[in-house]
Amino acid sequence: MENRNKVAPLLDLDVPSLISVEYPLRVKDTNKAIDLIGGTEKLKKCFIEPDMKLELRLRPNDPFSHPIRSNVVKNSSNVLINFRLPKRVLAKCGGDVRKSIEYCENEGIRYTIKPVGVLRQNYKFRELADFQRINKDSNFSKTFDESIRNGNFEKIAEFSNELMSSMDALQKFEDGDLDIPPLVRYARTDVSHNYRYHGKLLLDEQGEWLNKSVKLYTIIVKFGAQVPTEHDPALAKERERVEKEIEEMREDGTPERMIHDSPSYILLECIKILKKLFDMKPVWIRRHIYWLLPKKYRPQLKFALPFVSFTYSKGPWRHSFVKFGYDPTKDPNSYKYQIEAFRSSSKVNHDVEIEKVIENDEDIYILPPTLYDYIDEFANPDSEINKLRIGKIPRQIFFDGKTACNSLSFQIGDILDDEVKKILENLKLEPVCNIETGWIDFTTLYRVKNVIKYKLRCIRDGTVISEDRVHELMNRTKAGSKGGEASEESEGGDDVDDDDYDNDDGDDDDPVSDPADDNGSEEIGDDENDNMIKQRDSNGGTRKDGLNNSASTNKRDKAIPKENGNSNGNDDRESLRGVKFRENMLKSCGDDLLDRLQRLNPKSVNLITEIDELVKQENVMGDLLQNPALKE
Repeated sequence: MENRNKVAPLLDLDVPSLISVEYPLRVKDTNKAIDLIGGTEKLKKCFIEPDMKLELRLRPNDPFSHPIRSNVVKNSSNVLINFRLPKRVLAKCGGDVRKSIEYCENEGIRYTIKPVGVLRQNYKFRELADFQRINKDSNFSKTFDESIRNGNFEKIAEFSNELMSSMDALQKFEDGDLDIPPLVRYARTDVSHNYRYHGKLLLDEQGEWLNKSVKLYTIIVKFGAQVPTEHDPALAKERERVEKEIEEMREDGTPERMIHDSPSYILLECIKILKKLFDMKPVWIRRHIYWLLPKKYRPQLKFALPFVSFTYSKGPWRHSFVKFGYDPTKDPNSYKYQIEAFRSSSKVNHDVEIEKVIENDEDIYILPPTLYDYIDEFANPDSEINKLRIGKIPRQIFFDGKTACNSLSFQIGDILDDEVKKILENLKLEPVCNIETGWIDFTTLYRVKNVIKYKLRCIRDGTVISEDRVHELMNRTKAGSKGGEASEESEGGDDVDDDDYDNDDGDDDDPVSDPADDNGSEEIGDDENDNMIKQRDSNGGTRKDGLNNSASTNKRDKAIPKENGNSNGNDDRESLRGVKFRENMLKSCGDDLLDRLQRLNPKSVNLITEIDELVKQENVMGDLLQNPALKE
């Protein structure tokens, strides 16, 4: 025991730097193995050029052989050590070095350890071998080796003349192998695809799986169904197990500090905090709860949520968690908790990345507007909120219409943008909650979506937000809205994708990932959507898919008679105006196809230029091939 407590001796590491090669084959002849990766000269160059890669050529004399390339892993932590052990000890331990060292330590047998060098670079062959073609019977390959590869100028001239004459002669192909050189590479990828392979699941003696995944037991409710009042019965057994585990730790004399850091204790404390939060507000976005929790409790959030809440599979509260027993479809005040989710092609920072940016900056932590009733309790250091160590949420999580936000899922009541607040000032709640818009009327929600999408797009692209454009969106209505209001644009389409609801914002707010779900997030889009709307307003209702809205409108008119007789006449005039506009454009273009493309689709100019360059190259190549001097 005394020897084990001694400090290990210091060893001098004034040793040379070496490189190591993890060979993908079983090495019997070291010299041959080195020759296959380029020889000693190639290995010497690796010290001069550290980024150079080695190539393993299984047929080094074949110029058409496709090599296997290596990856260079640079590190300074690997040391090559030379062990000198007695042969009898090594033979007695079956060649196991570790067991031999332990045997020498126990028996007092002398052995030596000496550092040889530090491995600065490690070459690993992880690439898949490409398809190979054997060319030993190919006349073309033999002629190529004898002429070009050997540098024989006379045979190179003969080879060139033979190629030219074979190109001019009429070739009759037979059903057989063509004597052509192989491709530079056959396979499109050099690494294997991740097809999520898993080994066999292990079974215990009772025949039960040992590596089964943890089930969360989250209750998912369809819109309009009766809401649950308590959690899944399986969670009761889980809670009993956790409480018993903590009790056993205390009986064993485990210090309280270690108990408080155990996952079981943290889970119970997290459930306690969640109960308080859901008493304060019955509907939450998971990301908001994440930031309100103490840092060490956050990993247990997804396991604690099913104890106190359920979630909807569809509807305006889909991306949120709802308190057990609370039915938002029966409470008109729950419109404040409705979720509007958006999608963007730009990257959204995750919570861990945000923590690094906002660390030690208290000014950016705020209280969401839906918790303003608890401002005094947050300010009181003796309140239950502060005893539970409930924090605040970073400003970047909320939408204020001015700065970039790191979340694309917003609760209506927590939106900080002034224009959105003005839209909601005169809000008239619907008498009945519906799956599409909840308690908010269709026109109001449509305006809110358009303002948010426009500002998100401007912030993303770095463009100035136009007040006139915002005012236009704030007063826009949509044809066919549920209030029967007047329409400022035709019904053929708009820049809000009402039927595209997939939560791709990366917020982790969506507890149910259902690709078949049709009620979810909105696409932010780009400025072309707005230009399309303007063109549709002035050109007779052109849809995004290129169809004319008048046709679809007329079909609907036959099925559903409109009360206002003037609306049909207006639609007809608008559609005729659009048709005349396109006819005049086509007449002015004439029969020139390029002119039509440039006028009707300005973005096609780049395509036309590329095609023109290709035609010029073809003409140049054709002139060169017809040149008599080249044929001679």
